[in-house]
Amino acid sequence: MKIMTANQPYPITTRQLFPKRLWASTFTRRTILFLVLFSWAGIQISMGEEDYEVESGEIDGVLYDVAVAKDWNGKLLLFNHGLIFDHLPLSTYMEPDREPFRTLLKEGWMVAASSYRRNGLVVNDAAEDVLILHSSLVREYGRPKRTLLMGESMGGAVSLRLVESLPERFHGAVILGRGLMSRDTDSQFIFSYQPEAPVLFMSNQSEMDQALEYFFKSRETGKETALWSIQRDGHINFNEAEFVAAVRALDHWVETGEIEREKDATVALEGEESSARFADGGAYGKILKTDPTFGNLTVDFVAADFNRLGVALGQNVIFSLNEKEFTATRAKTFRDVSEGEWVVFENAEGRYTVAINRSHAANEAGVKEGDTVFMKMQK
Repeated sequence: MKIMTANQPYPITTRQLFPKRLWASTFTRRTILFLVLFSWAGIQISMGEEDYEVESGEIDGVLYDVAVAKDWNGKLLLFNHGLIFDHLPLSTYMEPDREPFRTLLKEGWMVAASSYRRNGLVVNDAAEDVLILHSSLVREYGRPKRTLLMGESMGGAVSLRLVESLPERFHGAVILGRGLMSRDTDSQFIFSYQPEAPVLFMSNQSEMDQALEYFFKSRETGKETALWSIQRDGHINFNEAEFVAAVRALDHWVETGEIEREKDATVALEGEESSARFADGGAYGKILKTDPTFGNLTVDFVAADFNRLGVALGQNVIFSLNEKEFTATRAKTFRDVSEGEWVVFENAEGRYTVAINRSHAANEAGVKEGDTVFMKMQK
């Protein structure tokens, strides 16, 4: 069965989109009908003096965000987010003002993302939703001259499945962090380790195992991938320069066939200076940013502030947020504490993140960007 949408340069077949080796299940009738009848129901938002426009909306209940430069250069980056817990709202997790999106938009790109139809481990559904979004973008804006994928954590598994199966549509992928083995409970998918399009892995030093496995297995099949390491612990703990460098390197690889296959891609930043005010037996600071999806709080404390208070790695600190007190462990990553526990760790930009493992710290504390935070050592 062949499906062709209006002004659609891609002939879409159920076998092409979902070959047997990719998913056990086939395209649903609901999805096929939607591709034929799809109407772009977006809400266009002007970004003031920005050189791009953002369009947000939903496709059959699946949220999408699209940001496109006013002078689009024909390049498209599809961002695929990682696992979002079942109890949280759907989100594309794409903010145009964070990297690498901000730089790409200044350079003329289009960036887009899908929320997927549901949260949790949903690799099969997520890949289907990304394909639907891509087809919709092609119908609305025309076929991009280049489409790259960028996947974080579980989104890396989504991206790698797509680029292995449809290299004529997806010309390369940046796979970020650990998450390649993410599986739906009923999935029978097995990677081929034979990508026909460039694949660049970038991971923190503490979670290189899955990227290393794919890197060496693909080499055995005669398909070279690239493996970049970041000499910093954490999960997707990259600074802005590292995000941008990875996408630019992949784009250059697709353009020229050239990339440094194995690389320490760490970009060392100058240490942030303390802006804390020390009083009342502790330190006062500000919440610089709240993550709207996961609820993590970026605060303006730096490592020197914790050291001055005598709080070492593994020790507890008491935070006062909105007249409530919470005890958090100073750690290297959120995975160092159990589910539901508070944690504080240094991010790649040299500031600290206050979070709850698998929960929403901003909602729990009832705080917002700009609020005051006080911390002291737990006696």
